[in-house]
Amino acid sequence: MKQRLVHYEFPLQLELFAWLYIVLLILAGIGILLFLFLIKAKAASSSGTGNNKSGGFIVAGSIGIIIDLIIFTVVFGLAILIIVLAFKLARLIDAKTALSTQQI
Repeated sequence: MKQRLVHYEFPLQLELFAWLYIVLLILAGIGILLFLFLIKAKAASSSGTGNNKSGGFIVAGSIGIIIDLIIFTVVFGLAILIIVLAFKLARLIDAKTALSTQQI
């Protein structure tokens, strides 16, 4: 009975999971780009005031942004891999369901 549940209901749930994850990635990407833009704008505005005390903070902030960008790139890459594998698994389950239906 459990095998039947997987064959008939799981592919739809996998595809729904993958599409929701795609939407989440798009929204997270927009949020991260907006955040980085605001950080860059703040750093540019504080460096133009003539205050030399914040120079070290700007360099440290830039290094932090680069490290964050690398981490986010790796996370997005893994998320895209999860999405691709979820779609492949849903397609394989669909194919197996179609094959078992033809045999009956």
